[in-house]
Amino acid sequence: MFAEREVDGPNPVVVGESELDRMLADRSEVLYSLVDLKGRPVGKELVSRVLTSAERVVVFGEPAANKSTILGQLVREVTILSGGRIAPTVVLFDQVLVDCQLEFGKPRQEWGTEEWDRFDRWVEKRIEEPAEGVGPSRRHVRFVEIVGLRGKGVPNNRAVTTLENLARRARQEPEDAPKTLIVAVAPDSRSQYRTGIMRERVLSVQPEEVLGVLRCEFNIEPVGLSETDAYRAGVFLQEKVRSMARAEDIGRIRSEMLCEARSWSCGLSAEEFAAIWRLFDLIRMPVEVGAFKDNEFNEYQLKAAHLGYIVWAKLGLGQHQGFVVFSLFQEHGTIHWPIQLDTLRGYTRSGKPMNTGGF
Repeated sequence: MFAEREVDGPNPVVVGESELDRMLADRSEVLYSLVDLKGRPVGKELVSRVLTSAERVVVFGEPAANKSTILGQLVREVTILSGGRIAPTVVLFDQVLVDCQLEFGKPRQEWGTEEWDRFDRWVEKRIEEPAEGVGPSRRHVRFVEIVGLRGKGVPNNRAVTTLENLARRARQEPEDAPKTLIVAVAPDSRSQYRTGIMRERVLSVQPEEVLGVLRCEFNIEPVGLSETDAYRAGVFLQEKVRSMARAEDIGRIRSEMLCEARSWSCGLSAEEFAAIWRLFDLIRMPVEVGAFKDNEFNEYQLKAAHLGYIVWAKLGLGQHQGFVVFSLFQEHGTIHWPIQLDTLRGYTRSGKPMNTGGF
């Protein structure tokens, strides 16, 4: 049911250790701290596969699981290491969600099955849109963020619908040079809790105070704002943070996903249940039980196993296409938040947009 993995995979791109060490020390700590269920690092493998053959990289998981940070740091690494020969485009869940709420004329909290089905089609359309302005000397790679969640009256994880369509194509691709990579991120409750607090804190202060709050209280360094004054950066960051899931939404979806994982485990056959217990024996958790409160360690482990089932059994992905990873909780070190995924707009002191030509 669950495939063995190779750390480096077939035909990896050889990246000089000194160059890789420099990248590791410079703004890509979340990407290179990723480990698989057996505790083996996978950040370098993801970089190598994108540099070699991948045309689509999909990162999915619950809200506040570090998906966009992983995606942004991966985009940055492959762009630099390819010497600009890779032309990335990014599809962010939050942005598609905002666009759909405007199109449908109602907030997502009021969506039913029809709206969520339309949303799925919007996501798939964004993923399949042809790239423009990519010359023959460059290779286009699309990076996609998908959030695992439930909608009102919708019984299934919305991410799985889109993932199943991507997986059908992925299963037809050569194993030694897959064009589609799907990365499932097991959610750490500590990261989710901190993200909810960060959102509320950032929105509670004046724009010029935002950078200081992120740096001093949360060890977050936004990347891409070095030439922007504190006020304009703060307005932009507050706009970005406002589109993120609220603490109560993170907690609700976290509970719903836990119920889904528990329902899955209770519905297993005897043979499948035995396979899951063997998987639990193989899982090397990146932290000790004492790092969590109550039963959150067991939740972390169960959700990781459930993601393994989704990626390797339900989606039927091979070991070189489907990844299940732990994103290590960064309690003390600086997290470089890849703001460069967005286009920064300029703002006047009154808050009205002005044309600055980006940043």
